[in-house]
Amino acid sequence: MTIKLLRGCGMILVNTFEYPFGDVYPKGDTRIFACTGVFIDFDDKYPKILTSASLVRDPGDPNKIIVDLRIEVLLPGKRCEIGTLKLHSLHYNVALVSVDNYRPLCPVNLEEH
Repeated sequence: MTIKLLRGCGMILVNTFEYPFGDVYPKGDTRIFACTGVFIDFDDKYPKILTSASLVRDPGDPNKIIVDLRIEVLLPGKRCEIGTLKLHSLHYNVALVSVDNYRPLCPVNLEEH
């Protein structure tokens, strides 16, 4: 079991599955945020991932998104693809990300619910 005290927050992180955010990776990139999402049927050929807008929110200005952000999506089978931000609402903290050429087995159809 991994337990870490988060700096300045007074919170304890238990059973982590990620590396600490903000670490510089060997390629020089910096991970800013990681989150989960769910595939939904939306409006075109490929389903979109409904996720948190915190993924694209600028940590320096919470009312803006990061320009030219690289979104990496980990798909089943540990396949990693580049995602594209399609829509976002910082007010509602939601974002839609697309992954070309990937069809999930059963995306959620929001119109049925």
